[in-house]
Amino acid sequence: MYDEIAERVERLSPQTRALFWELQARGVAAEFRVPADELVIHLHQRMLDLPPEDQAEFVNIHRDIARQAEEQAEEED
Repeated sequence: MYDEIAERVERLSPQTRALFWELQARGVAAEFRVPADELVIHLHQRMLDLPPEDQAEFVNIHRDIARQAEEQAEEED
């Protein structure tokens, strides 16, 4: 699944890829805890600046990553 995600990210615009990797780095630094509201609002504002064709895929990639993480957690339980 990681290879599929990486390929999808590479197809995004440079601006969208940069935001994706920035969020990943922040998530690792925050141990993937729920971010503060102001960070979420700032993310939504930044997403509006992304190319329209990237906006849905950006959300879908993050949704797929979250789903994979949930599935792995269930398998470990």
